[in-house]
Amino acid sequence: MSDDWPAWATQRIEIHGWDATWQQQTAALIADLHPLLERRLEGPIGHVGSTEVDGVAAKPVIDQQAPAALLVGSEPADDPLVEAGWQLAPPELDQRAWRQPVGPGRR
Repeated sequence: MSDDWPAWATQRIEIHGWDATWQQQTAALIADLHPLLERRLEGPIGHVGSTEVDGVAAKPVIDQQAPAALLVGSEPADDPLVEAGWQLAPPELDQRAWRQPVGPGRR
């Protein structure tokens, strides 16, 4: 593994029992993301992944998909995400470009 990867990228994966707050966490993340991306969005920001399914144990990671024009590697799109605490992840990590590290009030 690369020494350049952020610490969260190599953390041990843990499966947690279903958490009813995942839906609320998703709504909060979408509310945070929408103003950052609204000029570039080509559709709604969606909750994807196992935390989307009620009652299913999952990694406590809220995955979202934002269909946007010129998102990855586009300086105008990158700037607001970086300013909001998001990090561009190496593509070889898992083919998902952006991650927001755990911060205050988030798991």
